[in-house]
Amino acid sequence: MSLIKRASSIALCFLLLSGCVTTSQQNQIKLPEGLKAYFAPCKSANGAMAMRIYEEDDLRLTSEVEWMSTNAGYWKIEMISPMGQILAGIRYKKNGVFGSQYIADKMPKIILRQDGFLDVDDNLLGIKPSEVSCILKSKLPINWIPELYSFEGRGDQVALNFADGTRAIEVVLNKSQESSANNCVTIKWGHYLGLVTSELDWCFSKNKAAISGIGDLKLNWVNLDE
Repeated sequence: MSLIKRASSIALCFLLLSGCVTTSQQNQIKLPEGLKAYFAPCKSANGAMAMRIYEEDDLRLTSEVEWMSTNAGYWKIEMISPMGQILAGIRYKKNGVFGSQYIADKMPKIILRQDGFLDVDDNLLGIKPSEVSCILKSKLPINWIPELYSFEGRGDQVALNFADGTRAIEVVLNKSQESSANNCVTIKWGHYLGLVTSELDWCFSKNKAAISGIGDLKLNWVNLDE
């Protein structure tokens, strides 16, 4: 096989594989009634948390964080000092995402892309700004429900798979009633013409949550209002 043909075959394989990630909408199925409590609208909520931000394995920042979202789905997130001073903040409004305040230069740069997804320090994030408040309150976005195409039981867990034409989303829910039981979400999406696949992992329980896959950043937090 010539070098050109071999390169073409490799590129075709990548594109075929990426099609499994950036999948178009598949046959939709109905969400089981008992799982609806895990989902919620991503609006009209608020909370407080103790957050730690890591770069790789190095702790970069520890702060109390307060957030709120409006009935329209817009939100603000603020880092608060022990004296109650706002150290840094970020807001999502109709016309974009905006950062502010004193240590904002030490925070990752967050922008809203034209395709409707967030970008953190030039790393495409497979999350829409309208989904952020759901993540902060440890609920799955209710808008995902129509994109459900499969689910299966795995002992004490149930796995749900969603596809919205851009992302492949796997949700593994723990049916245990213990507050420490973890539920995990894996979001995958392709970019660079489908030649690269990125992944975001978000795990949450009743009182705490963690996200990785934002470049080299990892976020851990414990809810303070539970």
